[in-house]
Amino acid sequence: MFSMQSTNKSEQCLLDIKDHNGDILKYFALGIELEKFRGAKTLKLRAQSFFNPNNIRDFDFFQPTLPFPVFSTKAKEIIAPKTDDIEFISCTIAVEDTTIEAFAGRILNRKPLFERVDDYSIKLQDKVKLNEEDLIVRDSSNEQFYIVSEKFRDLCLAENLRISFIEFSMFK
Repeated sequence: MFSMQSTNKSEQCLLDIKDHNGDILKYFALGIELEKFRGAKTLKLRAQSFFNPNNIRDFDFFQPTLPFPVFSTKAKEIIAPKTDDIEFISCTIAVEDTTIEAFAGRILNRKPLFERVDDYSIKLQDKVKLNEEDLIVRDSSNEQFYIVSEKFRDLCLAENLRISFIEFSMFK
């Protein structure tokens, strides 16, 4: 099981999102159905200072400040036909004075992955086993966590997607 990262890990390489009423968190991380995200409405994100109009095109995965993945158009075109685990929602990323099209990922595949150890810590359940068709999974109790399978990683690597993968750890 793996975590995804952008190919350049920097404190300023995230995407900022304004979520004044919590609807984005509810829809993308908590899985609460909200009609406002269906159809043509586009989610708007802003790239932090690391990005510029040239280097942002060198990434196929972005980490927003909320716990859901954002993918390039190329990554979406490769991943979408392979799985129903994720719904792709059109978004734009503002970077300096330009915007690029991307896709926010709403992870539909939810399973119990973690167990609470005490009041302040959780750990991966000992018996967690992903099915062959599981490519990306969000924990059903601790929604801030999601993982991808080896099959997902292999697909992305085979297609030369610019996404970094690390063995999943609670301590990144």
